[in-house]
Amino acid sequence: MLLMEAGEALRFDRLSIETGVEGVERVLAHLGMIEADDGLSSVGIPARANRSVWVRSPRGGVVQMVRESGDPVRKGDVLACVSGLFGEEPQEMFSPLDGIIIGHATLPVVHQGDALFHIAAIAHPERVGAQIDTITEAILASEPEGKAERLLDEDEVV
Repeated sequence: MLLMEAGEALRFDRLSIETGVEGVERVLAHLGMIEADDGLSSVGIPARANRSVWVRSPRGGVVQMVRESGDPVRKGDVLACVSGLFGEEPQEMFSPLDGIIIGHATLPVVHQGDALFHIAAIAHPERVGAQIDTITEAILASEPEGKAERLLDEDEVV
């Protein structure tokens, strides 16, 4: 069984879907289940993470993200700042390890303990970050007019 988690909850977006389909096809080709170019030679050596961690909000308030999904991080890098609702000083959040951010929260209001970042532990995150940028650029270039359509939240009015 393969499980792919990507994008935001309650949404479909072309980048996440195409990235997932390409990844599943590479896995199937690698296992000899289908005949296809695995595509890995053009992307580089794949990274493998054997563990990941969730970074949670140290308090309730309003979060200002400094990093987002796909960003490489080193232990100690600032991920975000959480400001209190009543003017308290912002509290910085730091990466607990070297890795790649594989998921992040998108809502600005947070409660203490909310999961804000999911980080996969990777030895050389800057290499993987460059590969992610390359893949993202290739997929976006295939979009009509060279860019992905803007996604709207359910509370936005067009």
